[in-house]
Amino acid sequence: MRILLGTAFAGLVLLAGLVAHDSDSGKAVGPQPVKVAFIGDSGFGSSRTAVLQLIASEGADAVMHQGDFDYVDDPASFFASIDSILGPDFPFFAAVGNHDAASWPEGCGNPNGCYASFLKSRMARLGVTPDDPDLNDQMYSVTYRGLKMVFVGEDQSQTGDCDTNPNGYACFIRNQLSSDSSVWKICSWHKNQNAMQVGDKSDAMGWAVYENCKNAGAIIATAHEHSYQRTRTLLSMQSQTVDTVQHPLVGGVPSWPDKLKVTPGASFAFVSGLGGQSMREQTRCLPSDYPYGCNFEWGDIFSLSQTGLVPKFGALFIEFGVDGNPNKARGYFKTTDGEIVDSFEVVADPQPVPPIQAAFFYPWFPNSWTQGGTYPYTNYTPSLGFYSSTDDATIDQQLLLAKQGHIEAFIASWWGQGHRTDTALQHILARSERIDSPYAGLRWGVYYEAESYSDPPASQIAADLQYLAGTVFNHPGYLRVDGRPVVFVYSSGDGPEMASRWKEAKAQFGGNVYIALRVYSGYRTDPNQPDSWHQYGPASAYDSQVPYSVSISPGFWKKGETPRLGRDPSRFESDVQRMAASGAFWQLITTWNEWGEGTSVEPAAQFGRTYVDILCRNIPGDEPCATSTPTPTPTPTPDWDDDEDGFADGTEVFIGTDPLAACPTVVGAHDAWPPDFDQDQHVDIIDVLYFAPVIASIVGDPRYDPRFDLDANEAINIIEVLIMAPFMMKSCAGP
Repeated sequence: MRILLGTAFAGLVLLAGLVAHDSDSGKAVGPQPVKVAFIGDSGFGSSRTAVLQLIASEGADAVMHQGDFDYVDDPASFFASIDSILGPDFPFFAAVGNHDAASWPEGCGNPNGCYASFLKSRMARLGVTPDDPDLNDQMYSVTYRGLKMVFVGEDQSQTGDCDTNPNGYACFIRNQLSSDSSVWKICSWHKNQNAMQVGDKSDAMGWAVYENCKNAGAIIATAHEHSYQRTRTLLSMQSQTVDTVQHPLVGGVPSWPDKLKVTPGASFAFVSGLGGQSMREQTRCLPSDYPYGCNFEWGDIFSLSQTGLVPKFGALFIEFGVDGNPNKARGYFKTTDGEIVDSFEVVADPQPVPPIQAAFFYPWFPNSWTQGGTYPYTNYTPSLGFYSSTDDATIDQQLLLAKQGHIEAFIASWWGQGHRTDTALQHILARSERIDSPYAGLRWGVYYEAESYSDPPASQIAADLQYLAGTVFNHPGYLRVDGRPVVFVYSSGDGPEMASRWKEAKAQFGGNVYIALRVYSGYRTDPNQPDSWHQYGPASAYDSQVPYSVSISPGFWKKGETPRLGRDPSRFESDVQRMAASGAFWQLITTWNEWGEGTSVEPAAQFGRTYVDILCRNIPGDEPCATSTPTPTPTPTPDWDDDEDGFADGTEVFIGTDPLAACPTVVGAHDAWPPDFDQDQHVDIIDVLYFAPVIASIVGDPRYDPRFDLDANEAINIIEVLIMAPFMMKSCAGP
């Protein structure tokens, strides 16, 4: 980005010759439209029959039953009713309820059969294979028409988290969903936690099952309480924390109860227990009128308290993949007498999982093609031309290239409310996430720039976050971690005071944001820890701040300056491999298109697709990579060492020594040889002692002095001392 402020803003013109793309290639993998009916607590009688007939008349494609089938332990009769109304090959999946447990396992000894046996036979007829043919442990999963369904049971001995019960329900859920790539995931079980229903059911499942499903972005389907209730989007099931980005507060109440989102770290839960057995009153989260009580977590409640004590039964229907969008679903609860008591829409917002490969992106063109009267303000010729950041054709080509480079997110430079980078980002985000986007799966975050030129007070930061919440945070294409929108913060010369301001601002905003600050000396022990840390220093080819982040740079050649880091594709490929193996949460490319400073990996006439292809080969991703060996970069930025003193010219420019002189012309008067700090034409222990005041400092630390930063990476540490080693007790030739 910048060592001096103000570099780069953008241009126009799309050059021909980039690879054409299929307009559907960026769509997320998800189901063809499929309607699922969710029921539970069916009983044995006419009301159950009416609910099944409703399911048939609504054209459901499958049923997920959350347990308590018939209350009489008659599996044969129960499935005969399913066959007679829905058909013997109708897709029917189920979790076991407490009233089913005795006759659930195969070999249960019931002369009327065993529920698990009927379910297995049905799945076999459908060609659906569960993860484990043994359903006796009450745990299994299936994938049907793109839907990942995970079922667990009602045995309270199997509750608890993975630490306390590694073979229990919560750990099974986590293992099933942790690496699953389905757009839509559904967890199904029978019983509840008291706070996740509005009747009198007590805690029976533990919170780990709820949280593990929510963390995977899975919908949570339950029954047991004989009523219907559905939450808003929640960030925490255990504390019933509403996602106020998805549901902005209006008069202190979360709004848009019918607009839901599922994403890793955020989801919703429902109880659909009106399958025919009975209906009960609401006893929790009163009053019984919207917006209800407790934490405003409930989007809709339907119980005897809402019907005037008249029992009613029905099913929740959710159709996945509506409106031609595999990431969109529409749900409604309908009673057997035709009343729709709840309707809502859900957007599946799949997010990248760590490690996350992201690149810094600059939406400031065409303005920044001209700086200081110089046009074009770059040493390169972008393959996309001197483009405009809001040109749709250019955006589509950038999306395609990002997909081909296996980049999961762009961190976009943002200079404030109403700034051209703000309006450009909003346009780009909408273009990126559209249905026929070349890469709808790309996620976008903000790189907050105000810290680079000022010290904004916490109130201003909070106001900016609130503005972003209303303009970009709520977009399905925005980058989130654990359901929280991600904001990276660039800073210059800041330290602990900045971390303190951001902690306060985050609290003022309500806490629902993920902050990644730029590192400074002592950041690891600062009491005001953000969510993560990163370095922005493109003069360094590779920077590690593990476990938080690793950053790599292809080169740094700012217009009008000598290169600070020369381009070397072999080195860059090695650095990408190191980064991919580092285990860092954030794996950052500095940059995608900062053309003024010459740090771009976006294609240029001088190096073609070299860097995009390197990223593709070494970062995991689905897009096929170029198979041919790339031609060496015809770079105009080699690491010259004109004076042959062992230090590249770019490094010497950075630290302030003479790149054209290998030795002081006059002792004590000419700073030419980098390790010779006292300028006496000799390197010894005295020169090493010069490090004492500056060791363990980085840019922003008052002690930092670039003169001692021998690897030009904006940090002074033991590496500098090691760089000195080959020169110890040596002298340079005088003039």
